[in-house]
Amino acid sequence: MSLSFSLSHTLSLSLSYTYIYALTGTSIATAAVKMLAGNIGMNASRNVNIMSDAAHWILTQDNTKVTGNCFVDETVIMDHMGYSKKALEQYKVNKWFPLIPDLFVGDPKAMEKYVDAAKFFGGLGSFFEGKS
Repeated sequence: MSLSFSLSHTLSLSLSYTYIYALTGTSIATAAVKMLAGNIGMNASRNVNIMSDAAHWILTQDNTKVTGNCFVDETVIMDHMGYSKKALEQYKVNKWFPLIPDLFVGDPKAMEKYVDAAKFFGGLGSFFEGKS
């Protein structure tokens, strides 16, 4: 005697992803930046609107064309939405401050210049002041 079993339906499961990252070398004004780099770090960052505008563009595209990709906020804004480099100024928290280098993946030499300038003006966050 034999017993056989067949499954006539196939289960198919797919997982896809799409993500967006801030341009390496710039910082987004978040609570983490405030804690680590203080008020000067916040003023020298881009506001969160750059991420939300880029995410909106991604979410309104044909999913078959954007799914599975990694996007960079500035690239989406300039290359896909047609903004100029000058138009990116609207995303700066404070137009008088140069953008802070990324705290985690930025250029260490650029970060040293930022820390030295921030020390001079007395606006460092707890991370740079040695308080943790």
